[in-house]
Amino acid sequence: MTESESTERAGRSALPLVVLGVVVVGAVLLVMLRGWAPLADRSVDGEPLLEALPLADVKQHPERPELEVRDGLDGVLEVASGAVVHIDRAAIVELGDRPVRIELGLPVPSETNDPRPVRLLVVGGQGVELESHPLSGSRDRVRIDLPADLLAEPGRYVVDVETTEKTHLPSRRIAIVVR
Repeated sequence: MTESESTERAGRSALPLVVLGVVVVGAVLLVMLRGWAPLADRSVDGEPLLEALPLADVKQHPERPELEVRDGLDGVLEVASGAVVHIDRAAIVELGDRPVRIELGLPVPSETNDPRPVRLLVVGGQGVELESHPLSGSRDRVRIDLPADLLAEPGRYVVDVETTEKTHLPSRRIAIVVR
């Protein structure tokens, strides 16, 4: 038997296996698409074969804590993660060269006292990389000094602090709205 004859014979013997494979895959797909979908509508003695799954109890996010700052920004703004801080632009202008001081509470204490990376994001614009102060003894509060000139324009800002939490997104955020 020549090489071309053996190749042709091997091709003919594999052809039925390929056809059989296509038929089996097609039958499985047909059962999946046509056979299982109507099961929800079928019933035995008036009882549905498949019960509808009840909706899970979805817990709404609690109201985000909001803080209004109208008078001055002489002290430190103590906020929790997820807070929205509303600040009048006039209060920021009064600061001059002094920073807006924020102390962010952490639900999980940091693993170290090292300063944490901070990003100040302008909604619809660029972000600025900053760094927090070193954490104090309990490591459950991060102190951040935001340069007042970065918050001088009315708009929405997001302060994002990278944490040492063991989660997929180890960060805590607060929103600042300058009016």
